Amino acid sequence: MQVMNKKDKKRLIYEAEKQTQEVKNLKRWLTKSIGLSSITMIMAYFGVKRSGILFTVGIMGILFTIIFVIAAIFINMGIKNGQKNIEKILSIVEAV
Repeated sequence: MQVMNKKDKKRLIYEAEKQTQEVKNLKRWLTKSIGLSSITMIMAYFGVKRSGILFTVGIMGILFTIIFVIAAIFINMGIKNGQKNIEKILSIVEAV
């Protein structure tokens, strides 16, 4: 087992704190993405039932809903991977 000096330990703790902040930011973005996908889903629902320009708005709503759902999936993956990484960093710090 390697010996970790205090400076390295502080760097790891600092890195874990920064990653924790970024995970919190990702959680906010996830909320926004889910909210926007809900709004665009409603827009799509009401637009597709109409004709003319409103039908076009409905199609755009479908496209944006798909985009926001895919974004939410990737953001959620980032949150999960970030949390795993934070746990690994903290387990290394605690082990030393």
